[in-house]
Amino acid sequence: IAFMRDNPEVTFDLLRRLYIGVDGILQRMSHLMAGSAKSRLLFEVLLESRRFGKKNANIYSLDLNETELGARSGLSRETVNRELHKLKTKDLIEIGHGSIVLKDIALLEKELGQSL
Repeated sequence: IAFMRDNPEVTFDLLRRLYIGVDGILQRMSHLMAGSAKSRLLFEVLLESRRFGKKNANIYSLDLNETELGARSGLSRETVNRELHKLKTKDLIEIGHGSIVLKDIALLEKELGQSL
């Protein structure tokens, strides 16, 4: 406690990280409880891309397969496959072997906003 009191920048950073984590949990819960398969999948893809994606300009690359994405979003692999192909036909993503490339984060966020 004394360390936290003596180092307000560390305390601020800790609180910032805690707030971001709690906000992510609350958003995930709202999508899991009230969202469609599309919104659940989009939320997971966007969250994973921000946390673990490899960024090149405005393009993100994720090393995820459909099974992992399904487990994280609470969907079956088949449903994930179907929803990913819908996004692919809209030219928002590219699907590779064990990877997903997000072409435009802003368009995916807009798509997520429309599906709620």
